[in-house]
Amino acid sequence: MMIRNARCSLPAGFGLRLSRQQTTRRISPTFQWPSNAQQGQRFIASSSTASTGSSPTASPTPPVKSKRKLKWYWHALIIVAELAVVDYFFDKYVLGGATFRTADAYGTLALVGLDYKLYYGRASWLGRKQYDGSNLAEKDAYEQRLHRRNAERIVAMLKRNGGLYTKMGQALAMQGSVFPQEYQRMFGEMFDDALKTSWKDIKKVIEADFDGKGIENVFPGVRLVDKDDGDGPIFETQPRASASIAQLHFARLADEREVAVKVQKPLVAKQVGWDLWLLKIMADYTAWMTGLPMTSMGEFVSKMVMEETDFMHEASNAEEMSKLLASDPRLKDRVYVPKVYRDLTTTHILTTEWIHGHQLWQVKDMAANKETNVLGIRLGDVMETVIELFSTQIFRWGFVHCDPHPGNILVRRLDIPTSTSSFPTSLISPNNNTTAMQLVLLDHGLYVRLSDDLRRQYAHFWEAMVTGDDVALQEVASAWGMKSADAWAEASLFRPYKTADADNKAKQKQCRSQETPEERKQRMIDEAGAYLGEEGMFPQELIFLERNVTLVQGNNQFLGSPLNRVKMIGMYAMRALREDDPKGTSGTMSWQAQVRRKMRFTWTLMILDTVYYWSWLKQYWGYGNGFEAELKEAEDRQSKEMKDAVAELFGIATD
Repeated sequence: MMIRNARCSLPAGFGLRLSRQQTTRRISPTFQWPSNAQQGQRFIASSSTASTGSSPTASPTPPVKSKRKLKWYWHALIIVAELAVVDYFFDKYVLGGATFRTADAYGTLALVGLDYKLYYGRASWLGRKQYDGSNLAEKDAYEQRLHRRNAERIVAMLKRNGGLYTKMGQALAMQGSVFPQEYQRMFGEMFDDALKTSWKDIKKVIEADFDGKGIENVFPGVRLVDKDDGDGPIFETQPRASASIAQLHFARLADEREVAVKVQKPLVAKQVGWDLWLLKIMADYTAWMTGLPMTSMGEFVSKMVMEETDFMHEASNAEEMSKLLASDPRLKDRVYVPKVYRDLTTTHILTTEWIHGHQLWQVKDMAANKETNVLGIRLGDVMETVIELFSTQIFRWGFVHCDPHPGNILVRRLDIPTSTSSFPTSLISPNNNTTAMQLVLLDHGLYVRLSDDLRRQYAHFWEAMVTGDDVALQEVASAWGMKSADAWAEASLFRPYKTADADNKAKQKQCRSQETPEERKQRMIDEAGAYLGEEGMFPQELIFLERNVTLVQGNNQFLGSPLNRVKMIGMYAMRALREDDPKGTSGTMSWQAQVRRKMRFTWTLMILDTVYYWSWLKQYWGYGNGFEAELKEAEDRQSKEMKDAVAELFGIATD
């Protein structure tokens, strides 16, 4: 039924949903039906009000805002941060910090290179004003400051990284004459002043290696003290010395034995392993780029260095060397190896007899001062024993200590045991004829064994170098896969094997100055190839033999070159050959050849002695500084040539 002429009033906000057909009253013609949009808005408002249970007159809820998406670069930043955290923990606990240490090394070297680029030389970007020549004293002081701060950076990095980096610093220290004076002084800290590990970490290593036992149980009755107070059994928590892979603690046991406890630093084996892996990668890359026989050499070096981290292996080496010394009548009283206590030794802990003595680098200063030289030390006597010891190891025993730097050699005075002692008269104290000097050899982790053939070949190599026998020298070089032995001869003698005349030297220098970068690179590769020989023929043990010879030369130069090192090593080489085969090689040498060989040997020694006494006469009449000084001048000339090579390669003068 339709209702006409009727008015209806609706509450405000009421949403109509009725159609005209559903209306039961007549709607006034003035009524306007809401539009579709208005109906939708009212429906939403009423639904919202009904769901919340609030009054119809409440204000409507604002629309929900949609979440904004992160920009792509925020996603990238979060991923990078997560990867950095994962890499940090993986590097720390799995790789032993190898990634960080490598980055630290490259970063330090880059900083040093940038410093020299900015401030060194006339072509430098910021320091060229110091090279105008107006004030040489100011220029020298400026360069000293530059060298000092970069030496401090490098040494600090080597100490931080430890392990092989410390050994690298020790090797650089032994050839410090190639570097400026500031570097020489800083590198001297590398022998026993590496960064120390906290007692908390050292204690964990000791307890772990002894099945969780406390230190008081491993070393019964000891008290833990910072420094020896002289009161009963003690164990010092502060190390007496810190080296590349371990640090040394002093202890006095209940039976009054004084012992040296060498504790391997945590993570060292893992760090060295990754360092060697990186070294192998670089060796493989070098072999691929240059064709040099570096791959097998990298594997051999890695094997030898990893053995050094096993202290049980070091204990065996020390005991074997002690037996060899005891069997030699010339060395048994002059050189000593500390006793190893096997019951207190593990893979990471080595306990030996404690020796009171002075390191070789301290002896130089003592001998120079009469007031401090209470031991009556003569540097010539010290070096004579050092050279005889390592020459005997190389040419007679074939069992060679490969790390004889000054920190691993002690000098002490002790009572002469008997009237039939093997002490030479020169080693007996001039102030007290009941005491004599003795060397103590430490750190037996790195040894190399020589086959009898290689031992004899190396002796022939030195005999040929000293006597100038080019034919014999080339025979040895051919057996080692070398085209020429000159490179190894010069490395062993630390001077040119065949001295060229001044004209040839000038021509050679002029030709090298005209080389292009590509030609210089190829020349250096060819020279390195001549030095390393052919793959499969080159005796890899020579790398460590050369290290031994280099360190002995460095010790001699460090002490002021008190002896003719080349003559002595050559003499022991020829003596070993005579003892091995007095009738010649395999008894096939004719008597004429034997006579020629003996005459050549005698003639060589006579020439060397003549040079020595001629130098002594010149010194006596005031025309020279003596044989030792001339030897030092020869070694300094070799160092000067090495400095020139450094300047040629890197553009940095090291004078």
